[in-house]
This record gives sequence, C-alpha cells and structure tokens, in this order.
Amino acid sequence: MNLTNYFSTTTIEPSNLCPNQRAITRPLLFVHNYSLFIFGSILNILAFIVLMQGSLRCHSTFVYLAFLSLSNGILSFIRFLQWFMTYYFKIQVEHYLSTCRFSHFILDFLTHFSLFTLVCVNIDRARTVTKNRPNTKFSRSTFNMILIKEFIIAIVLCTYHSHWLIKFGYEGKPILNI
Repeated sequence: MNLTNYFSTTTIEPSNLCPNQRAITRPLLFVHNYSLFIFGSILNILAFIVLMQGSLRCHSTFVYLAFLSLSNGILSFIRFLQWFMTYYFKIQVEHYLSTCRFSHFILDFLTHFSLFTLVCVNIDRARTVTKNRPNTKFSRSTFNMILIKEFIIAIVLCTYHSHWLIKFGYEGKPILNI
C-alpha cells in the first residue's frame, strides 16, 4: 500500500463546504444578536438595579453580583451596538482609529473585570460558608469596602489595558537602527 496516494486524494474545497450555510446561519445570528441585547443587556441592567436595593446590598455576595451584572450588561450592549452599526449602517468601529482603540480597551476591560469579580464572588461565598454565619447581614462599611475593592480592580485593569488607548494602531516614524 502506497501511503503517498492515500494522503494525496482530492480534498473538499474549504471555501464552500456547505453552500447553504449563509442562508441557514443568517437568521439565527439575527435572532442571536437581539436575544443578546434583551437577555444580556437589559436583564443584566435590571438585575443590577434589583441587587442594589437596600435589603440586598447588606450582603456582600449580592453587591459583587450587582457589579458582575453591570459589567456583563454593558459588555453585551457594546457587542450588540457593534453588530447593529455594522448590520444596519455598514459602519465598523475597526475602521476608525479612536473607536477601534476604545472598543478594544472597553471589551478587554469589561471581560477581565467580570472575571475578577466572579473570582471575588467565589472567595466571598467560600468565606461566608466556612464562617457558619451565612445569614448575617453586613454593615454599610462592608458595602463601602467592596466598592473600594471593585474600584481598585477597575483602576488596575484600566492601567493594564491602557495600551489599547495609547499605542494600538499607532503609525509613527520608524525607529532607525544604527
């Protein structure tokens, strides 16, 4: 048996694996983007409003979940807005330097902010469960401490992702190597 002939058989052209794929996926993507807006943006913002009520704000986990809902809601809204501008107005944010920089910055920032907030939720839940006081309400100073922690995370992440705002897409004079 000749292995060269076995592997050199004709392959399917990768550009047209399924000719009806675009006709099938286009309506699904259309529905997906609107459901992203409704469930991802609007309901996360409503969850943020509910979780920031005074009775729920007394529990640290609910405060972390409120910040998680807010960041995920804004992230979903920005993704929907990008699709909306491209689909209806044929405007892509990647074609303009300032919007491209801001888009990359805000998407990375919100994604990482959500991830770090989720880590804080996990640590807080583990701490609450192991203290054997899961129903204890926290004071207002605890809310302020969580607020400060979230701002510190946000400042660190803004600093970390500031390269998107400063350097991305920069076309300056080339550095001469002597």
